[in-house]
Amino acid sequence: MSEPIHALLFDAEGVVIDTMRTVWIPADIEFCRRRGFDCPNALLTKLAGTNLLDGVRIIKQFHGFDGDDQALLQERLDLATEYFQKEVIFIPGFLDFFKQHDRLPAAVATSLRPEYLAIVDQRLQLNALFKQHVYSIYGAKLPGKPNPDIFLYAAKQLGVEPRHCVVFEDAPNGIAAAAAAGMRCVGLTTSFPRELLQAATVVVDGYSEIDLSTL
Repeated sequence: MSEPIHALLFDAEGVVIDTMRTVWIPADIEFCRRRGFDCPNALLTKLAGTNLLDGVRIIKQFHGFDGDDQALLQERLDLATEYFQKEVIFIPGFLDFFKQHDRLPAAVATSLRPEYLAIVDQRLQLNALFKQHVYSIYGAKLPGKPNPDIFLYAAKQLGVEPRHCVVFEDAPNGIAAAAAAGMRCVGLTTSFPRELLQAATVVVDGYSEIDLSTL
């Protein structure tokens, strides 16, 4: 028999907020356009799930151009900031699911950079929605996923044991972090194909498919 669920832990990007379609893809298309290049799906696939500096190097290698990594990184950061400020929205279905389960304590546990998290909070009122339980690896000074630290930290802040938590993730590293934390995990196919999320307890294409009673 499964342990009862006492808390819900959400990654931010691809789980609560839709940044792939509204921020990263258009920002990288513009980054490439400025240099006279396209940004095809093959490149976007390589960029998915990478950190921003690695992404700069991937784009340079893909298109074969030179440039200072740090300067290009800053340009990519500035472009992302513009899109965060004007385009970021909730993942479809998240708010309805969240409201249906508002009896359960919930937290955000994310690796999103603090400057972007601040913009998201201003636009979408994340801290109010999650009753101030919004935690990042930067604010808590923790290693990133697949290390489990941010999930364990969020569970501790909620006063819930890890085995009673369910994590919502969209990335293989996040799913690995949930497993390392001893938590069940729902994998959402918002950012990665289903075959890369099979380590999750269950994999779904959207929030309407989730039934917590089966976890």
